[in-house]
Amino acid sequence: MTQPVQLPVQVIDTILSHLVPPTIPLPRQLVAQPILRRLEFVPPDIHDTDAYLTPNPDPSTPDSPSTSLTALLGSLVDGYTRGEVTYGYDGETVFARIPLSRGGETEVRVMFSYEDGQKARGWVYHAVQKPTNDTLAWSETLPQLPRGDAPPESDTLAPKGYWEGFTPPTRYVDLSDKADDDYWASYGTPQDMASRPRTPIPTHVPEKRPDPSDLRDKMESKIMYVLRNMWTEWTRGAEREDELEERALGWLRVCRLALEGEAFTDPKELVLCAKIQVCQELSTTVTSGEGAFWRMVEKVVQLRIQSSEPSGWE
Repeated sequence: MTQPVQLPVQVIDTILSHLVPPTIPLPRQLVAQPILRRLEFVPPDIHDTDAYLTPNPDPSTPDSPSTSLTALLGSLVDGYTRGEVTYGYDGETVFARIPLSRGGETEVRVMFSYEDGQKARGWVYHAVQKPTNDTLAWSETLPQLPRGDAPPESDTLAPKGYWEGFTPPTRYVDLSDKADDDYWASYGTPQDMASRPRTPIPTHVPEKRPDPSDLRDKMESKIMYVLRNMWTEWTRGAEREDELEERALGWLRVCRLALEGEAFTDPKELVLCAKIQVCQELSTTVTSGEGAFWRMVEKVVQLRIQSSEPSGWE
């Protein structure tokens, strides 16, 4: 592992702008792999905001919403104090954390982790934690990681000449009619291996590439699923037809302004705007045409209105 650099201030400011107050889902390019894997394989309920903020959400959170991570972060909207960055190392990953305080008391700690490797992204958001004790040793300076040199020779290595009595494995498989007899006879009678029929083992298996259209259809289905959940939340409590139409106009207005980059002050509209912008970014990677995502936004409304209309066969 290479020696990481200090946590950039720009990364801290960007993450905190999404956490205070919490706006989910967080940008994928800023989120660590443990959270991304959990969201992909165990998708949480859209109302469970804490599940989007940590790879290991507290199962008792629904029973005590006042102590949830969402509530603690929401309490910092009126102002908070950012503490010093400290670093820790668990033997595999380098972490950084920043305490956020209000009234001289730490409310939460924002955790970052450092990704290393060919496709690594450097410092990314890891989790939000309550101020509890942990086993890592934290310091204001980066830990000095061990160099990736070759390990020293051990006394348990085989002595010189140990492997000289062994025959290296062959890359050929004997398929002759007398293969079994020849195999056992080789223990007592030396044979010329070059005279025996051999069949080479294939060393390359062609890679099966997925159909791009299948990937596009799968991604569009996921985006529609998220949009339907967002629309259900947006219209919650609207029973009458006029209420549903009013919510539909508000939905289209907020979605249009969100795609144009407008800013919102209403908390409900602010959350919807952030989610719509994330879905639109995902849509541009799989759909063609500028109006493709907008048609998906309108389709969600049309499906709901059509499903609420009385059927002519009743």
